[in-house]
Amino acid sequence: MEIKISKNELLKGIQRTQSITTKSTTLPILTYILLNAGKGNLNIIGTDLEVGIKGNYQCSVKKEGSIATLSKKLFEIIREMPEEKEITMKLIENYWLKITCGNINYQIAGLNPEDFPKFPDIESDGKDKIKSGVLLDMIKKTSYAISNDDSRYNLSGLLWEFKEKVMNMVATDGHRLAKTTNSSILKPADLKIIIPRKGVYELRKILEEGDNEILFWVKDNHIIFKKDNLYLVIRLLETDFPEYEKVIPKKSTKSIIVKRNEMKESIKRVSLMSNERSKAVKMSVKKDEITLSSSDPEIGQASDILQAKYDSEEIAVGFNAKYFLDILESVDDEELVIGLNDSLSPCVIKGLKNQNYVCVLMPMRV
Repeated sequence: MEIKISKNELLKGIQRTQSITTKSTTLPILTYILLNAGKGNLNIIGTDLEVGIKGNYQCSVKKEGSIATLSKKLFEIIREMPEEKEITMKLIENYWLKITCGNINYQIAGLNPEDFPKFPDIESDGKDKIKSGVLLDMIKKTSYAISNDDSRYNLSGLLWEFKEKVMNMVATDGHRLAKTTNSSILKPADLKIIIPRKGVYELRKILEEGDNEILFWVKDNHIIFKKDNLYLVIRLLETDFPEYEKVIPKKSTKSIIVKRNEMKESIKRVSLMSNERSKAVKMSVKKDEITLSSSDPEIGQASDILQAKYDSEEIAVGFNAKYFLDILESVDDEELVIGLNDSLSPCVIKGLKNQNYVCVLMPMRV
């Protein structure tokens, strides 16, 4: 293998693999990436067996070939190369990779490419497409609610379903739930899959690169996304997602309307005096008024009063400030509708105008 490639093109390809090719004590080969040169392109492949990424990058190929090399070390080397320069990479004996750029020379140890994990078969005739911006918006509105507790396997991913000509995306960690719906995307067949947390993170990074269309399809318990010359392959979670519709209250007997930004800033202020572990804040509501308060015996207390639209009996409910702020960051509307039944029932939060996004927050005893 011998190629010439621009620094920026090579760095972009290697950088995309960095969060996938993490340290692996059981399989050191997963800290490597596969470089495969041929037909005027360099394929760069990284995988952790759960998420894989494959990109094609333009280069001048003098000799075709492949090598597996350390992802992080190669990234560090290329990052320090001079800007706007062309880099030569050449495979030499015993799987060493020689890297040159002007007067700069490196040699980095590699491995036989045959030892690198086989990339899944990704070809399929049944591909669907979606605007990157639409998918990114839905992920932003839900992914914060994915559980970080790996022991709760069925909550450690994002539910994506096409059902009755409606696309739903749902996540929950047992303390909160976020669901967003889009009816403008048509898919010929129903689909219900769970994308693992790490796969969602990698997909989001790709979507943030631009708002052009992205292709997707499911094959052999993997979902594949293709954007330009980049493929992202994610192994799906094989489990049953909770029956989320049962968690969302069908109706609320009490409804509060409040400005989203005022609520967000008030929670930020009041939560400064909340307990570090529980992050508990109390919300007391009476006619056209919300009082937010928090206290910690070792620190002190805080309170703030907001104007709101409310005309029902007084009620008080506790909640985790961080969880509420995550929701407020994701709602687009200027005004919120907070639905309550009693102080121990789930709280429903929506935008006043956008009814396609609903969040559920479990209360706390305060």
